[in-house]
Amino acid sequence: MSNEEFNDWMAYYLLDPFGNERADWHAAQVTAMIHNCNVKKTQQKNMEHFRLTFDPVKALEKRKQVTARTVDESNAQVVSFFQELQQPKG
Repeated sequence: MSNEEFNDWMAYYLLDPFGNERADWHAAQVTAMIHNCNVKKTQQKNMEHFRLTFDPVKALEKRKQVTARTVDESNAQVVSFFQELQQPKG
């Protein structure tokens, strides 16, 4: 692709965005419309409220928190299981 063609595509994208970001805006628009049709006027939200955003730093931090919590919960379940096995029955 030549530099000129690349610049043409960049200009076209500014006029009519395409790809995942465009799809996210469309999904937010539809979601806002459905939401706003089903709530009181005081509870309505704009399209920006429903737009997907992705912050890689926040996503990584959240994943670490969820993983740590899941590991802690799993460890507690294993300990509880073996404690129950050690208790005499009867």
